[in-house]
Amino acid sequence: MASGHIVECPFCHGSVEIDRESGKVLQKWPPSSLGVAPGGDKLKAAMQKLQKDKESREKYFSTAKESEEERKRKLREQFEKEKERIRKEGDITPPERPFDLD
Repeated sequence: MASGHIVECPFCHGSVEIDRESGKVLQKWPPSSLGVAPGGDKLKAAMQKLQKDKESREKYFSTAKESEEERKRKLREQFEKEKERIRKEGDITPPERPFDLD
């Protein structure tokens, strides 16, 4: 069995475990950061927080994916334009390498 009583503070809603025999505090837990009202369902609040965090992550990754796809499309367009310019000019010689200049 448990060696103490668990008591919840009515003001800060933190929890404290108190030894039955000596009355000393064995363990402290800070108030819940979930924003649960007194007497509220902590599990439900935790699940809502997880769902909210999941939605924010999905939103972040979807916007990041869209921006990367846009960046990729722009680079592809630049590449194709440069390739077409080179084809029109007829310049097929490779560019000079810095190592060849020495």
